[in-house]
Amino acid sequence: MKFRETVSDILVILGSACVVYGAWMIFHPLGWIVGGLFCIVLGYVFSKEEYK
Repeated sequence: MKFRETVSDILVILGSACVVYGAWMIFHPLGWIVGGLFCIVLGYVFSKEEYK
């Protein structure tokens, strides 16, 4: 099951990177804002997974 969790985490990170890149292509500062929000959300989600 460790492989499935790793692949899931990689897909979440790659998906986030694609959304950030798309936002950056539309409006450059928006890419930084979206990237920061994704970092905050992913940090929160991954910190909650440690306690399960």
